Amino acid sequence: MANKKTNTKAAKENAQVKSESNLPSIDARISSLRNDGSHFKANASVNIGGAFAVHGVSIVEGKNGLFVTMPQRSYTNRSGEKKYNDVFHSVSKEAHDALNKAVLDAYQQALNESKDETESEEENLSDDGESEGFIQTM
Repeated sequence: MANKKTNTKAAKENAQVKSESNLPSIDARISSLRNDGSHFKANASVNIGGAFAVHGVSIVEGKNGLFVTMPQRSYTNRSGEKKYNDVFHSVSKEAHDALNKAVLDAYQQALNESKDETESEEENLSDDGESEGFIQTM
């Protein structure tokens, strides 16, 4: 019995690895960062396998941290309620996780680059000499 359970577990792990390797490459690019204090943090585009592009992906700050939302369309149902449908969505957990990871990794990289640029600009201003003790003369 132990061998059967072990073999079943190994088969499931192999299936997961195999299904992950069948995923196309997913490249994400952050098109804009938002620092306005809203729960929307960034907009992104995703390239899937060099064959498909998905625009309108958003990174949102929720109660449990950052999450990725897909582009959506809205409609009003028969009861008059506004509803939303994703225009694009993944069909497997592995694809969902891979897409989210790619987008959140790109977001973190964009934040780091933005922070580096801001620090560099601040250093340039303070090294300048004129910016720190600005005195107006006529």
